[in-house]
Amino acid sequence: MGHIGLALHFQNQTLPTAEGLTAARFTRNVTRYGVTSKNTAAAFLNEMTKYGIISRQPHAGDKRMLVLTPAPATFEAIEAWLALHLKTIDALDHGSRVAWFMSSRPSPLAILQPDIADGLLHDDTIRKPHHDFAHFMWMNSGFLVTERLIASLEGDLKTADRVPTSLASAAELTAGFNLSRSHSARKINEAEELGILGWSGTKGRSSMWVSRNFVASFLDTQAAKLAIIARVVAAHTATATARQFDRV
Repeated sequence: MGHIGLALHFQNQTLPTAEGLTAARFTRNVTRYGVTSKNTAAAFLNEMTKYGIISRQPHAGDKRMLVLTPAPATFEAIEAWLALHLKTIDALDHGSRVAWFMSSRPSPLAILQPDIADGLLHDDTIRKPHHDFAHFMWMNSGFLVTERLIASLEGDLKTADRVPTSLASAAELTAGFNLSRSHSARKINEAEELGILGWSGTKGRSSMWVSRNFVASFLDTQAAKLAIIARVVAAHTATATARQFDRV
C-alpha cells in the first residue's frame, strides 16, 4: 500500500495532468490490484495521517479537493530503502547504481519509484509467495519478524532441512515489535504446527530452527524484488543516455 501511495504522489510530479495522491484514487488502486479491501485502505490512510507520515493538503488546482502529501521523513525513508537495494545489487555485479542514484540531480526517485511499484504489483513471486514465507505476513510487523528469523540464521542454508538460529524463545523473536502477546503466540504456534519453525530441544530453552523452504521462499522474494529494481534502473539510465546522444 505504501508503494502505491508513493507512486500516485510521484506521478503527479512527473505528469502535470495526474490527479495525485487522494484518498479516493488510493482506494481505487489498492482494490483494483486486489491488495486489500476499501475498509483496510481507509484505516491505513488514517494511521498514516495519525502518525504524521502523510498530511492532508488543499489541491494546487482545486481548493475543494484534498491531496495526501508524504512527510519529508517519508521521502528520506524511501530514498534510503532504494539506496540499500541498489547497494545490494551493486555488490552482486560490481555495479555503480547507488553512486549514480545518490549523486544524480535532480533525484531520479520520482521517476524510478512508480515503475518499481508497478513491477512489484505485477510479480507473482512477490504477490503470491510460498505459504511458509507468507505465514507471518498476515500479522502486524510480520515482515520484521521474518527478517529477524533470517538475520538469526546460523546453519548451512544449502543442505539442512532445518536451519538453526541464534534465537531460543518466541519472546526473543518478537521483542521490541509492540505485538499482542496472544496474537504473536498464536502465529508462532501455527508456524510450529506447519513445520515452518521449531526447537532443537525443549521449547523456549533450546535453539530455534526454521525450515529450508521458509528460507528459500524468502530468498526467492528478495531476488524477485532486486530484479525488478535492477530492470527499472537499467531502463531509466538507458533512456537518459539515449536522450544525451540525441541532444548531441
